Amino acid sequence: ESVRSRPPETIPFVRVFYKTAYKRFINGLCAAAFIVFIYATIASLRTDLQSPASIGSDASNYYAAGERLNEGHQLYALEAGDRPVANGIYASRWSYPLLSPPPIAVLWRPLAMIPGDISMYLWWCTGILASTAFAAWLILRSSAKVQLMALVLAPSLSITIWSGNLNALLIPLSAV
Repeated sequence: ESVRSRPPETIPFVRVFYKTAYKRFINGLCAAAFIVFIYATIASLRTDLQSPASIGSDASNYYAAGERLNEGHQLYALEAGDRPVANGIYASRWSYPLLSPPPIAVLWRPLAMIPGDISMYLWWCTGILASTAFAAWLILRSSAKVQLMALVLAPSLSITIWSGNLNALLIPLSAV
């Protein structure tokens, strides 16, 4: 029997390629496509969150809550001199400045002592790196069904990442 008449996956070198390199290559393409999809979603869906320090982003609201605790102000009420907040699409529904439980403000107390926008950018970059690494790991190690589910959930994950939400860190930490 000639090599040309045999199916490709029965040829020893090709069989090894199919079992190892081919699957890794395809998974790598899926991970890259997923990451590109996340950032394309961010750019198209949430143009209001161009910066983690922009008023209304979750990082900015967490920072403001940490500042209020550091200054001895009430957590769920604004006083004169407090950092302004806008709870995005929820601004018209709720009048209080923080929509998260109190532990987030306690976590942000030390971060709010860092001057300027540095702490918000550190928080944001950490969330982006953690969630992106988790998404890439998940895609590289998962089945086609999980990859499809990840693709469907990518818009939600991208908004979570971009807004500086705590979940950008909790999702990868819960997987660990």
